Amino acid sequence: MQSVKNQTSLQAKISGLELGRFRLKNCVNEADMHTAYELMIASHLSKQNGWCSQHLVKLGDGAFLDIAFALTEDHAKTICASWRNQPVCDAFLALIEPESMEFGTIL
Repeated sequence: MQSVKNQTSLQAKISGLELGRFRLKNCVNEADMHTAYELMIASHLSKQNGWCSQHLVKLGDGAFLDIAFALTEDHAKTICASWRNQPVCDAFLALIEPESMEFGTIL
C-alpha cells in the first residue's frame, strides 16, 4: 500500500484534469463500451506524454463520467486532442453520445 507521504507527493505532481460526461448510444451494450474504453486507454491514452490515470464513473441517471488525470492542464488538453483519427478512440466514440467535456486544474 502506498504511503500517505508518497501519495501526497504524487498528487502534488498531478494538476491537469479532463472531465467528459457521456451517455451510451441506443442499443449499445455497457460491456462493449467498457471493452472499447479499456482498449483505448491501454493502447493509446496511457502512452501519451503527461498522462497519469483515467477512471470511468457511472452516475445514477445512467450517464458516465470519464475522468482523466495528467501532469498539467496543457497535457490534459493535448492528450484529449490526440484522440483524433485514432482507430481505438474512434471505436469508443462511436458507442457514446457526448454531453460535455471540461478541462481544469487540480488545486
